[in-house]
Amino acid sequence: MKMNEIKDPPSLTQAEQCLVEHRLKDAIAHVKAFMADNQYLHPEEDVERIEKDYALMLDYMLRGFADNQRQNIYLRLMQRLFRCLQNLRVEYKKRQATFYIEAQKRAASLTISGEAVRSRLEAFVADLAMLSLEDDDTRQDRSAELHRRQQEFITMLFCRLATDRQWTSGQSDFYEQLLLSPTIDTGNAQVLVSAVSLSAMNDWDAMKIRTLIHVYQKSGDEHVRQRALVGWALSFHNGQTIFPEVAAWVEEACQSEQTVRELTELQKQMVFCMNADRDNDRIQRDIMPTLMKNSNLNITRQGIISEKDEDPMEDILDPGAADRRMEEMEEGIQKMMNMQKQGADIYFGGFSQMKRFPFFYNPANWFTPFYLEHPGIAAVVKKLQGRKFLVFLFENGPFCDSDKYSFALAMNTVVDRLPENMLSLLDNAEAMGPTAPPEEQQTAAYIRRMYLQDLYRFFRICPQLGGLRSPFDNERFVFAAYPELTSTPLKKHFADLCQFFRKQKNNQAFNRLAPQYADDGDSASLLVRAMYWLDRQQPGRARQLLEGLIAREPDHERGRLLLARACFTMCDYAAALDHYGALHTINPENQGYALNYSLALCKMNRYGDAAALLFKLDYENPGQPSIQRMLAWALMGQKKLEQAEKLWQQLLAADNPEAGDFLNAGYCAWADNRVGEAVERFRLFLEKEETRLEQEFENDKELLAIFGITKTDMMLMQDLVSGNENE
Repeated sequence: MKMNEIKDPPSLTQAEQCLVEHRLKDAIAHVKAFMADNQYLHPEEDVERIEKDYALMLDYMLRGFADNQRQNIYLRLMQRLFRCLQNLRVEYKKRQATFYIEAQKRAASLTISGEAVRSRLEAFVADLAMLSLEDDDTRQDRSAELHRRQQEFITMLFCRLATDRQWTSGQSDFYEQLLLSPTIDTGNAQVLVSAVSLSAMNDWDAMKIRTLIHVYQKSGDEHVRQRALVGWALSFHNGQTIFPEVAAWVEEACQSEQTVRELTELQKQMVFCMNADRDNDRIQRDIMPTLMKNSNLNITRQGIISEKDEDPMEDILDPGAADRRMEEMEEGIQKMMNMQKQGADIYFGGFSQMKRFPFFYNPANWFTPFYLEHPGIAAVVKKLQGRKFLVFLFENGPFCDSDKYSFALAMNTVVDRLPENMLSLLDNAEAMGPTAPPEEQQTAAYIRRMYLQDLYRFFRICPQLGGLRSPFDNERFVFAAYPELTSTPLKKHFADLCQFFRKQKNNQAFNRLAPQYADDGDSASLLVRAMYWLDRQQPGRARQLLEGLIAREPDHERGRLLLARACFTMCDYAAALDHYGALHTINPENQGYALNYSLALCKMNRYGDAAALLFKLDYENPGQPSIQRMLAWALMGQKKLEQAEKLWQQLLAADNPEAGDFLNAGYCAWADNRVGEAVERFRLFLEKEETRLEQEFENDKELLAIFGITKTDMMLMQDLVSGNENE
């Protein structure tokens, strides 16, 4: 558990699990136990009243009354208890968890609600419009004051909504209408959508999810829409089993092809966010050293930035050096841009170190769209008055909003130390580096990606997260695997998502989604589940699925390839040989098929047939280690040790030979009675591979038996190798 996390009390966790399992009586007992331990907490609804209603229901049943509404009544009782449980959880966290404690303090001064909130939000827009009637000096001061007061108000409202109790249907309707209203500022609406989303993500609330779904479906503001989409998509939780209406709302939303497409894109973008550390390591390792080496900037011990003096001798001794440096820098920048186009969060590593400003102690600021009138950046706006840097940052900065604020705040600390020639660069749009075209910046995918990066930074870096659980947690980020979505049209995209997860090497995501993709009439589903079972070392289950696929589609190459792999893993080499042979016949030019077919031939002791095929491959593709390795093995099976030895020596002479080459070359030397050389090769193998020779000998006992190597010989060889290591 991280330092900023708290665990739910066991009694609340047990109560929720009982509700998921529809065990109302046990759930009531656990909630009452929690209340007995925390008597300072008072839920909205009396748990005893729920208990009495349940007892009345039992009494009616005992008396034999027929009640065709019994199931619905039972469901409503569970929902009432769940809402009670969630309210208790929120109140508990307001006394125990950092985020909730701080948010409650910030929201304490907010004394209005309902229509008064609407009036305050609408008044801000009207007051801004009236500023055009003021003179310049008055307008500037009046604008600053309006934005300062509004930011304070939005912060309080954000904190209240993010830690709010369960909503009623009326509250849901009110906030839906408010967030859809064209008379409130879009920036304010976006912040409030994020607040509702945070609440729903962490304290599941059917009514908040309904609000987010409706705002997503109805809003004409793409920024508001995409925040709402992220909010409801990342809010799924155990509550769905007792709130079937949520599944109905999601099903209805997913009838739209646009919704399904955007959910698919969102799921992929979640993975790109979670790759931020990996991408940053790649940038630091492969790209930044080149950029820094070729940079023309110098930072003094006093922190003053200046340009490096040019070397007057460089043009004489190395006239092409400047051009090469420029080419290397351009190549490094292009690599980063390509990563960004593919979805990578290339700025996380740099800006994650720039979130320690007091500005970010206000949780609402993490979700506030970048705007120049924000009171938190007033100082830098004043310092850069007359410069176009902040305007370019606002309009074209290729960063998410929280990074734009980081950039502006960091600039405030160094602008006084910048030389004039560098300050003049701030008036050029190129100062931001390569940016996306304006039309791309208005697309749903771009808007969503920037917002997700803000959300990811908040949950990774914000120091006041206590009590919040990240939607990027390993157990939660594959939202497509939740029951609310697995029965919707989104499942048509599961094959695409599973393929994407494999490409991104995210086995955890693949293993979460693959089992949910169950459709025996869909070839893609059979392939995905077969890969899932192969990954889990259960080739028998994979084979069963794939045999059904091949019976229906005999020419399905991918299915037959996986089936051959499953058979080979089960040591059914005869079946594997049939399938690899069929693949080789279908596509004889495929080198992978030919090598697997050769391996299966060797496993069936048909070394001569394997060698004939491998000699042909080696002739057509000279010097390929994978072919030479297999050929050497086949030659050993034919007892042609001299020819095999030559190949092993070539492989071992390579710059970085594989560990297995030492093992197999050791077999060759051992079979030729060059025991000392075999011992040395086995020792080198063990230095590269953490394994036991006993297991390796067992795996290759068929080949060793060809040379009369017995179990006793194997035991002696193990002792020789271990003795050699101990000398």
